Amino acid sequence: MKKRLFFWFLALNVLSIVLIQTSFVPDEYWQSLEIAHHIVFGQFADLNQIYGKITWEWKEGIRSSAYPLFIAVFYKILAFFDLDNVRLLIYTPRLIQAVISAIGYLHTCKIASILYGEGAVLWTAGTLSSSWFLFYCTSRTIHNTIETALIIIALRYYLTNNHFKSTIKYLIFAALSVIIRPTSAIVWLPLSVYYLIEAWKNARHSFEQLIYHYLKTGCLALALQVLLDYIYYRQVLVTPVNFIKFNFLSNQSSHYGTHPWHWYLTQGLPTVLTTHMLPLVCALRNRHHLFLQILCAWIIGVYSISGHKEFRFILPIVPLCACIIGNYLKVLNNGVRNNGTGYWLPTCIIFLLFITNIPLVLYFGMFHQRGTLDAMQYLASEETPDKKMNVLFLMPCHSTPAYSHIHRNVTLRFLSCEPNLKFVANYQDESDIFYANPNKWLSGIDLKLVTHMVLFDSLTSKLSDFLKIHHYLCAKFFHSHFSDGRISKYVVIYCNKNN
Repeated sequence: MKKRLFFWFLALNVLSIVLIQTSFVPDEYWQSLEIAHHIVFGQFADLNQIYGKITWEWKEGIRSSAYPLFIAVFYKILAFFDLDNVRLLIYTPRLIQAVISAIGYLHTCKIASILYGEGAVLWTAGTLSSSWFLFYCTSRTIHNTIETALIIIALRYYLTNNHFKSTIKYLIFAALSVIIRPTSAIVWLPLSVYYLIEAWKNARHSFEQLIYHYLKTGCLALALQVLLDYIYYRQVLVTPVNFIKFNFLSNQSSHYGTHPWHWYLTQGLPTVLTTHMLPLVCALRNRHHLFLQILCAWIIGVYSISGHKEFRFILPIVPLCACIIGNYLKVLNNGVRNNGTGYWLPTCIIFLLFITNIPLVLYFGMFHQRGTLDAMQYLASEETPDKKMNVLFLMPCHSTPAYSHIHRNVTLRFLSCEPNLKFVANYQDESDIFYANPNKWLSGIDLKLVTHMVLFDSLTSKLSDFLKIHHYLCAKFFHSHFSDGRISKYVVIYCNKNN
């Protein structure tokens, strides 16, 4: 059954690579693919010419280089065999991530088996498979996706605490999750303390041995973190410390938006879980779910403290909720079978979960926020034989990917949006300055050199004078049905009239 489940999850995840043609968050490119591209085709390819684009986080040293270096290995292999075309650079990391996610889902089913018995496995698998948000994220190259898989794998071995090898595996995967994304420590801090307390109660010898393995794994993980960051940054850094300082101590992450403390409860979970909320609420009455309930409540509680909140931050909770729902359906199935009515009721619930989540997958995966990727595909196919391509992106910062999706050493100019790192009074980033007065900002740019301008169509009326002189509309792509401030329905590309 394990092999069949794995291949089922893998098939679903590969299907997601085909169906998911939209963007989700900038980090799926700018904190992974762009950095990996910069490593292979820039930083280490030619020290005299940096080919690639990195954001301010990588200049300030607050991001772990572990995940981009992992992707860079595959980029290097593609380059070695002269296979580094745009499509493979985009889809190879997604395929690797799809495999890792499938392993994570398989271990989710094993968690259900450990906590609730074999009868909960297939119901948990059905719940996982019907989640629109898991399908939407499962092959995306955001840190949260691989973080979720590593947390689930580590948790499976954490729960199998009757064997020495399981303890070592739990510590290794937990450490890897923290190396990839320091916020994983939110999960492991209370669980590790509880693990130690239980070891102390059982036997002093096992407690001392566990302390030794904790310290050894922690030191090795820290050494690996520093080594990987030294490879990229070329200086000794402890990036998790810088990450915590920026996001929690100085609260500079609020520059990218804030939400009220209850946002995860009132908007985050209902959006991520959608119709799964109903069986989840019904399942919470079962005291057998106390461990996972407390763990989920802890994760949400800690994340709620920070002002900056995003849907993807609570991605690790979704597989845990699937386990709870899986056991609820198992209990429900046993109840109706004992009454002689078969297992139609839980089967109907799974069916309803599928039919209510599939439309979300299709809409958000194939239509909502696709224009920015279509625009990059157009630029990647553009030929400018007489002139070197010079593209100006007049969009909210990080709206599109960059060199990972164009793979040509051309000039790409983006509006920047660094937070107020120097605590300047009345601070505005470049993006704010541009949108406050687009025409004034453009007057300082030599538009004759710009071969392409990429922007949202809502901005064209404000820039009509500039566009008429130097550029003409050469491409238009649907992006979203919902206008949100600086983001509108279409992405448009204007080409230089002299080309």
